[in-house]
Amino acid sequence: MTSICKMINDKIENWLANYAKLFEENNLEEIINCYAVPSTMSTPEKVVIMKSADEVEQQISEILLLTKQSMLKQAKVLDLVIYPYDDNIFIANCRWQMEDAAGQIFAEFGAVYQLVYSKNEFRILNVTSYYQD
Repeated sequence: MTSICKMINDKIENWLANYAKLFEENNLEEIINCYAVPSTMSTPEKVVIMKSADEVEQQISEILLLTKQSMLKQAKVLDLVIYPYDDNIFIANCRWQMEDAAGQIFAEFGAVYQLVYSKNEFRILNVTSYYQD
């Protein structure tokens, strides 16, 4: 791996770690800032096209309600693999584990992110989550 690839991988890894921490902190505003507008969010249950910051806020609010009800203590990003698409777009595939205050895993799923890098920031263009066997 070249030093530039390593640097980009480290940046994305740090960005995702911070993104996970924002969920632990229930930080709605900063999570919203992680998304490009427009962007899409796909789950096994639905596909949502978010054309405005208000639509991003609605989707993230729903997720934060679930993590709050489950008493999220720690969100872990595991098994991260990054694929450069071009100089500004990257695909990141990872596994998430959500733990409650007792250390019990209440959610585990995979996610694929399409990230755009612009103005020294990553933003989510698309995220697709999926259940793992």
